[in-house]
Order: sequence, then C-alpha cells, then structure tokens
Amino acid sequence: RSAIRKRPKKGLLAGLYELPNLAGHLGEEAVLEEIKKKGLAPLHITRLPEAKHIFSHIEWRMIGYAVRVAQLEEEMAGDLIFVEPEKTEREYPIPAAFAAYTDYLQIRLGQEKYQRSEQEEKQ
Repeated sequence: RSAIRKRPKKGLLAGLYELPNLAGHLGEEAVLEEIKKKGLAPLHITRLPEAKHIFSHIEWRMIGYAVRVAQLEEEMAGDLIFVEPEKTEREYPIPAAFAAYTDYLQIRLGQEKYQRSEQEEKQ
C-alpha cells in the first residue's frame, strides 16, 4: 500500500489527493523524523530522483523519498490514507504534478491508465 492524503479545500490542486509532501528540500534524517511524528516506524528510506512540475504560474521542484514503514494496524495514520495502487487509480486520483513518483508506487495517472488498458486488450 502507498500513503496518500487529501489536499486542503482551497489553494493549488484544492481537494484532490496527493502523495505526502513537506515544504522545503529536506534530507533523509528530517524526512524520517517527520514520519516518526506521525506515529509510523520507518524501516528503509531510498532517495528518488529530483523532479519538477510547472504549473501556469508556479514551479514545484521536488526531492522524492520512498519510505517503507513497519506493518500498519489501520489504513490511516493521521492525515495519511494507505491504499493499494488499483484502489488509488479508481477512487483517489492523483494529479499529474506527482507523475514523476507514481511509477515507483505502480500507480497509473489519468489518460495513462486508459492507454495501457487498451494496449493490454489488443495483446
């Protein structure tokens, strides 16, 4: 399962679901501390490639981390929801701004999931 959360009702990408993120460019230790504050037990962290998403009026420069945590007792931890990739695609669509990291989670975004389905049917 992967962690997602709902964005605030106002502002950029209002009310949509997103991959968890923090302001600023944090190092591994700071990311692990934030995860522990949510009551999760991190087991392994991997730095992912840096990414950039350009909106019409703002640019996001991102540093990604994949963090494996100990087994969860519930599907929620604070504001995080832990869901399977297929459920994310159906029920919790992730905006394209996070596309650089969805492959790591095996989540297909928007038109991409329909294009792959059509290709699979042809085979």
